[in-house]
Amino acid sequence: VGAIASIPAVYFATKMHFTAPSYALVLGILIMIGAIGMFAQAERADTLDARAAVNKMPMLAAIFAGGCIGLFSAMTGTGGAVILTPLILLAGWMPTREAFGTSVVIVWLNSLLAFWMLEAPTYPSQLPYWAIIVAIGALIGTQLGIRVLSTRTLRWMVGAVMVIALFYTT
Repeated sequence: VGAIASIPAVYFATKMHFTAPSYALVLGILIMIGAIGMFAQAERADTLDARAAVNKMPMLAAIFAGGCIGLFSAMTGTGGAVILTPLILLAGWMPTREAFGTSVVIVWLNSLLAFWMLEAPTYPSQLPYWAIIVAIGALIGTQLGIRVLSTRTLRWMVGAVMVIALFYTT
């Protein structure tokens, strides 16, 4: 549902020009809030997932969030998962595994559109190798997330990844 607004927002953001200081602080704050939320909720992940499984995502909130995340992800060069996944989980809109799957699809669409909209794209020669490595990592990570890791562990891992991402925002 959020893609309804996210995809046009990505398009418009690719037409604007922003400087790193104009968004780095906001991105850093959003990442920090998300990481703290993931750590704070990790111990109650199963209970929160049970509640989220019966909740319905509010349509207008999802569309608004999708537009904001699409705009901001295109501005910052991120795929948006660093904002989308914690938002979905902290708002209780979806269970952990469902939220991860949803964010992957939305990030993939946003990233594909952003690449497509670049006026003079230049791709590093290593891109095919990176794509293969990412695909292998995605296959392994998906199997771990579905079959092996608890939702508590998954939330801790997302929090840890967000802390690492925090160091790359400035």
